[in-house]
Amino acid sequence: MAKPLFQKATRSAVKLKLGIQGPSGSGKTLGALAMAATMAGKDRFAVIDTENGSASLYADRFDFDTLNVGPPYTSLAYVEAIKAAVDAGYKVLVIDSLSHQWVGKGGILSRKEDMDARGGNSFANWAIFTKEHEAFKAFLLAADIHIICTLRTKQEYVVEENAKGKQTPRKVGTAAVQREGMEYELSIVFELQMDHIAGTSKDRTGLFDGRQVDLSDSAVAQEISDWLASAAPAVAQPAQSVDPKEYESAEPVPHSDAAKEMMRDDDDAEANAAPMDADSATCPKCGGRMWDNRLTKRTANAPDFKCRSRTCDGVVWPARDPIRGNAMDANDVPAAPRPTRRTTRPATDGEIPF
Repeated sequence: MAKPLFQKATRSAVKLKLGIQGPSGSGKTLGALAMAATMAGKDRFAVIDTENGSASLYADRFDFDTLNVGPPYTSLAYVEAIKAAVDAGYKVLVIDSLSHQWVGKGGILSRKEDMDARGGNSFANWAIFTKEHEAFKAFLLAADIHIICTLRTKQEYVVEENAKGKQTPRKVGTAAVQREGMEYELSIVFELQMDHIAGTSKDRTGLFDGRQVDLSDSAVAQEISDWLASAAPAVAQPAQSVDPKEYESAEPVPHSDAAKEMMRDDDDAEANAAPMDADSATCPKCGGRMWDNRLTKRTANAPDFKCRSRTCDGVVWPARDPIRGNAMDANDVPAAPRPTRRTTRPATDGEIPF
């Protein structure tokens, strides 16, 4: 076995993965197209459009090719579209938007809800979708193309005093509509507000720390292009392949009513038989990590797991004994089914039953 060897660190050229998030109307699509046009130079760039063709409204301002993607917004649909852009030789790809893979019709949350509706343990059901999402994320990050993706944000309103001294509501964006932690995978995350000006919540380049910028200004994307060009040449990577099995494991499959009943019974049995794993605990509401509450809770009927996010109230309740109805821990054995009450006394030899 070769001995591990440390080497001097150098910054190699990478394919940028950049996010632009903001509330509706903040200018995510326009900003993404403007940045892509500058980074692509004289070449056309590609757009994966899940927003009902909204990117094409700017076709008179930018030169690009588009692929409209409709429901179901499966991970496989995104992966195949990204691979098509790489195979076609585009330098830059815009994904508008990445949120549909998570919350759109046929997206992960939609299919997770469908699976939960069939019964079973909602916590255990996350295992399939977590594996799918991790495979999708790995493909996105390894794609040999610069990617600019837009993300919707949850919207709230704050009341502020305007120039006339009156209190007026203003729409602001909060968390991105994607699985919690997605921003950790991106090199730059711009956060747009309703005045179309963006700050950064994450910037590995160090170019925009503490700055407020207009993403439609070509100088912004040019700074990024210059930073990318200043790195040492990257080592060539093998072409990516797509294994549909990695993304189809959680696809919806039609079942008859009888089959659904059988699956529901099987899921209930699994829920009562298999204890949760604290290391892989995933919130059934937001998909984030959870606190293990089993050793510290005061009553047996309290939740076994609680979501770590302060903005989420997701919990996982303890399994219940199917006979007694009380909560069970990992060492409990379900009660034996109660015998059916007889309406007649069994007859003895020579006796007529009554």
